[in-house]
Order: sequence, then structure tokens, then C-alpha cells
Amino acid sequence: MARLSHNARVASVLWLEDDSGIISLGEDGMISRWSRTSFNHWTWAKMVDIGVKPNYQEIDSGMRLAYYKDKVAVSLPSVGVKVWFWSKGSWQAQRPILRPNVTALTFIEDGSTLLGGTVDGVLWACEVPNGIIRACAFLKTKMYWVKALFDTSRFLKDETIACHGVSRLIGLQAEQRGRLEQSYTNKDTESNPHQLRSFGACFIARGQGVLFGDIKGCALIWDTKKGSLVYGLDHGLKAEERGEGMSRCIVTGTNSGLLSWWSQPAYANSGQTAVVVISCSPTLTHPASCRLQ
Repeated sequence: MARLSHNARVASVLWLEDDSGIISLGEDGMISRWSRTSFNHWTWAKMVDIGVKPNYQEIDSGMRLAYYKDKVAVSLPSVGVKVWFWSKGSWQAQRPILRPNVTALTFIEDGSTLLGGTVDGVLWACEVPNGIIRACAFLKTKMYWVKALFDTSRFLKDETIACHGVSRLIGLQAEQRGRLEQSYTNKDTESNPHQLRSFGACFIARGQGVLFGDIKGCALIWDTKKGSLVYGLDHGLKAEERGEGMSRCIVTGTNSGLLSWWSQPAYANSGQTAVVVISCSPTLTHPASCRLQ
């Protein structure tokens, strides 16, 4: 385990594309790159100092970080989205996107476009650096997270309203118009008070499953197409904080500091319906998996 020290609370962390390091955003506006040079040895390098002191909102700074190879973007609640490209040996500022109150942000289409969500439920897209911002969908509620399904034009957006937790699958059509395809929620996730601070949804099993929400420490896995609940990862704890799907495993972290690695679910195709065959067991810690009917 490595401890990477920052001068301020960390607002966001993203893996580099080859898993050789991470990019972090501190609430002091510093974007840092941590590279792993050997086993448990990391080196720090400054990428960008935003130069704008963020406006703190309760316990959340409101800043969001997006990264794709030679591009990085940060949303500032009262300013909009700032964008930088790596060019001629340094990070060069590009034209900002003047859309305030952005609460979800990611690059799509090989880094040529930014996809964002706002506090008032607008899903938008904008080519960088000189594109025009376009509204894709209007969902009426605050967005906390947006993730892309591989390199296709389907995106996952999760929203948490007061004490209600729900994740939605949005398909982008021609001219990036969004269409609601599926929702992942039930009465237990909507009534769970911990869903207000739940982790963002992520795709697993090559997009055939969605990891989102928890019930009494059991992280939930949903069928992407059907929207039905198929499995859970039982941590035996009260609340889940973060989940992340990677190529070979699922990593979950809890409020109490438990970090667990789970094997990626197997999958199979049956006719025209994708069937998710789940066989989950953690490789470093030992909470049991549980099936939810």
C-alpha cells in the first residue's frame, strides 16, 4: 500500500490509461500526476495549477476532473469547465466551456468531446477545444457521475436526490440527442439514506452488468439491458463508498477503510439477450458474495 500525500483534500482521482499511475485533483486547485517507478515507489509531478480558489459547497468542493491521454479538464462550480492540452512539452490552456454548476464530467469519442451533467439535470456535450455546447437530455435532477460504455455512444448517469438513489442509462443518438434506455433502482435503494453519498455507477462484465448502490453493505449488480437486480457483493458492513470496474477485477472501498478486489463476472450470450453469469469472490479480502432474487 502506498500513501500519496497532498497539501489539500483530494477532490478526484483517475487512473492513467496504462494503469502506470494516477492523476489527482486537490481542492486547492492542484492537478498532480503520480507515476509508479518501481514496486511501491511513486514520483510526483505537477500538471496544472488551476490558479482559482474553488468555492466550497458544504463538504464537497464541487470540482470534477476528466482526463484522456493528452487532455485534462476541470469543472469549477461558479466558473465553468477549464481545459488543457499537452503541447510542446507543457500543458496549454484552451478555450473554457462557460457552463457553471457542472457536477459530472468525462471525455468521450477518443478525447475529442466532453460530456457533462449539471446540478439542474442537463446532460450536455461539447467538442474541444472550439465546439458548441449542445444539450443531450433533460433529467430534472442533479447528476453526480457519468461514465461511458467502452467506445460506443452509450453512457451511464447516476443521480441521487435527497435520500433517493437511482442510476439511469442514456443512449446518445444522432447529433448526440439522449434517450433514456434503462433505470437501476428499487424501493430499497431509494429509501436507503446512504445513497445520498453512494459511489457512481460503473459498467462491469464488458458492459452487460452495472455496479451501483448498496443495501446494508451489499453492493448491487444490475442487468444492463433488463434493469433487474441479479447479484450483490456482501461486505458485511453498513454502507458502501466507492466501486470501480477494471479489465480484470472490481475494486470496492468502504467508509470504514476496507478495500476489496473481486473477480470480474463471467458472461455469456443466449440468443438475442445478453445473460450476465456472476461468479464473484474477493481475492484479497474475504467477504462472501450474495445472490439477490
